[in-house]
Amino acid sequence: MKTKNKKWFSRFVVLTVVYLSLFILLEIVSAVDPPVLISISITPDHPTMTVGETLTFTATGYDQYGDPFPLYDPQWWANPQYGTLTVDPQDPAKASFTATAVGIAGMMCEEGGTQISGSTEITIIEGGELARIEITPPEVTLKVGEQQQFTAKGYDTDNNEVSISPIWSTTGGTITSNGLYTSTTPGDFTVTASVQGSSVIGTATVHIIPSGTTVEASTGSGIVYFAISTGTLENLTAVDETTLPEEGKPSLVFQHGFFSFNITGLTSSIHQKVNVTITLPSNVPVGTQYWKYHASEGWVQIPMGSDDGDDVITIMLEDGGLGDGDGECNGVIVDSGGPGIPHSVTKAPTLMLIGIILIVGVLLAIGAIIIKKRGN
Repeated sequence: MKTKNKKWFSRFVVLTVVYLSLFILLEIVSAVDPPVLISISITPDHPTMTVGETLTFTATGYDQYGDPFPLYDPQWWANPQYGTLTVDPQDPAKASFTATAVGIAGMMCEEGGTQISGSTEITIIEGGELARIEITPPEVTLKVGEQQQFTAKGYDTDNNEVSISPIWSTTGGTITSNGLYTSTTPGDFTVTASVQGSSVIGTATVHIIPSGTTVEASTGSGIVYFAISTGTLENLTAVDETTLPEEGKPSLVFQHGFFSFNITGLTSSIHQKVNVTITLPSNVPVGTQYWKYHASEGWVQIPMGSDDGDDVITIMLEDGGLGDGDGECNGVIVDSGGPGIPHSVTKAPTLMLIGIILIVGVLLAIGAIIIKKRGN
């Protein structure tokens, strides 16, 4: 009997707790007021327009919790003395205003059947003839692959802002119709904003530098950029040619000197390969060779993947293999090398100049002989 009483009492306690919890939950839910419209906001707020310009405005309703609330019957009004208002038939929460006169025009949107409304004011100025276009920022430096958002504003001769729809173009890289520029290749380029039917343009200068880690060449030839396909580039330093052994060194002109660096963070035990892209301060001719010095092997040539006569060369190094100074497959590549130009390539311009001088000399001698014979 006592066991039955205990079971009955336990069930009673559980049911009581459940019912009380439901009752409290219902009380809490019923105490929360349902969302209702309490305010309307119009954007853009307090804009400045020029005579003849058209701007689209949007009305947004909000409830007592600050959350957006739908507008079912928005009613628009704007001072007809300063412009015309057109409600979007597809979306009545939007309306376009065309400014027709200088002044300050009031605008309001009210939800039909209520007294809830939002308002703003529009400053309308005289639209003078476009005299100049300013681009912001006027100058920027980016690395290859980086982006920059440009904006353009028009002004008349009195320095009043003139509404424009800029047409964007660039001499290098790419730019969208909204002025978003993407750098693609190193160099100095110009971004231009123009307006259809006008000869006025605005320009900005873009300096694009190669991506990667930089180091000053030991020869003073300029800045060199190193970028790798995987891993982490560490301890990049310029190496003076005179600090390396002469024995076995190839007979080349190392006009940018040598470079020492480590590549870490590789997967050990799999002989991982890394592509190294090197951007030099100036073009190097076709036939350039990349040589590095191994303490155990001496001078070793590393095949180049890019040798097309520009300022970019590429090499491939292998952990524990070709190009790895420590010779171990340990997740680290140790390199010390540089690009060299064969003497035959560097002397070619001098030989060509000598040849031209000789030809000119022969022609002058022949001319002198002919003139002398005619004189006789």
